[in-house]
Amino acid sequence: MSRVTLRERFFPLHQPADVERFLGGFPWCVIFKAGTSDKTFDAWLVAQQVLEPRVDVAVGFIRLPEDRPASERVATLFGIVHRSPQLILFHEATARGHLDESAIVPDQLVPLLSEQLPAEIGRPVCNEAVVTLEPYRALLSQFVQGDVNSDRIFVRIEKPPDRGVELGELSDGSLPDRSGGKGSRSPSTHGGAR
Repeated sequence: MSRVTLRERFFPLHQPADVERFLGGFPWCVIFKAGTSDKTFDAWLVAQQVLEPRVDVAVGFIRLPEDRPASERVATLFGIVHRSPQLILFHEATARGHLDESAIVPDQLVPLLSEQLPAEIGRPVCNEAVVTLEPYRALLSQFVQGDVNSDRIFVRIEKPPDRGVELGELSDGSLPDRSGGKGSRSPSTHGGAR
């Protein structure tokens, strides 16, 4: 099975409808609200490290202040007072726990997830809108194992045959007419040397 990165499970949430679609699409997910405070960077690093191995958890990301409508929708639906940074864990579109601001640290996030998430990792989540290198890795692996013909991987780029014509000249040696028609002037009439 190929490795699914956190980036491939990442879903930007901008509007209320994005939040509702996201929560209805995955059994387990988290929403991370990223604000402009210094705490956001440290909290996101912790969230990334802890969530990376849980390929069965989708990650919704709300950037503030730009995505305020999405953040307000979360607060309205679940009665969780808006904070940023903030991490909220959901199961079947029900909030199971959240951490705010300075509480998003390994000592608090790891227990929250281990108490709520099933011990066995479920089916991997993948955002189809994220372009990954996995198809190319798989093809290259097949090639190295000898399962794929090299003509399928490598495209031959052939140099066009040399026609002996200089750039800007027509095949009869004349220069093109700038008005769009074929010209009959010789290169020397324009000061060009051959």
